[in-house]
Amino acid sequence: MNSEDFKKLQCAQLEIMDEIHRVCVENNIEYYIIGGTALGAVRHGGFIPWDLDIDVAMMRPEYDRFKKVCETKLDKRFVYHDFINTHNFGHPHALVCINNTVLVNKFDKFNPALKNLGIYLDIFPLDNAPTDEEAQMKQAKELLRIKKLKKYRYGFCYTNRPIEKAVKILRKAAVCWTTVDAVCKKYDDCMRKYNGEETGLVCSMSSHYSYKKQCMPKEVYGTPQLVKFEDRQYFAPEKIDEYLTRIYKDYMKLPPVEEQKENLDAFEKVVFDR
Repeated sequence: MNSEDFKKLQCAQLEIMDEIHRVCVENNIEYYIIGGTALGAVRHGGFIPWDLDIDVAMMRPEYDRFKKVCETKLDKRFVYHDFINTHNFGHPHALVCINNTVLVNKFDKFNPALKNLGIYLDIFPLDNAPTDEEAQMKQAKELLRIKKLKKYRYGFCYTNRPIEKAVKILRKAAVCWTTVDAVCKKYDDCMRKYNGEETGLVCSMSSHYSYKKQCMPKEVYGTPQLVKFEDRQYFAPEKIDEYLTRIYKDYMKLPPVEEQKENLDAFEKVVFDR
């Protein structure tokens, strides 16, 4: 992928985000831009210049309702995917993709089911987390265990070294009794474990950030607030300063110059129109 493709992917992300925003506003569904997207909105007024993806989160009831609404309200240019409607999907959260495009990241290349998905945007559920620290640690460990099970089931391997390839084959054989869909269902059940009780805490449990970092008072997200993002406005957490401080600490401080570069190797394949 070159710099021109990088910019085109940013534009494609905005196209998907505009559609998600439209669907949510028209159907009274609350969402938040999160992570690097929220950071970019505050620090740069849009994309972090060397970042290209947009991340969205919704409280679990809104997340489930969004899926239902997408069945009839999502524009035909887009498609909603999750582990329930897409066999061997492999992700515990949903994606909204652009039809007739392809985007394969370096992790999904191990999953044949994801090699033909379109350019996508991640949508993460926010689930209740327990107040007891021991219960939090127990849930975090269980989620990590299931995540490793999925990794072994796929047979992830990022090296050509014979010994590591052999270990990969053995691990995959050891978990051949289960399916990718079953592993995702197990992960989903674990994320939903405390949704029947009002704990006052929520956590984005399918994030690449740690459980501890993502676990925070529900009021931090609160009532979604519009923030500027490029030449449009999207909804962000109500207490966005507290949110960004929890995730990034001194979030207005720029990383070293050598780290401010486009990650052109993040994707194995990109097709903008097929």
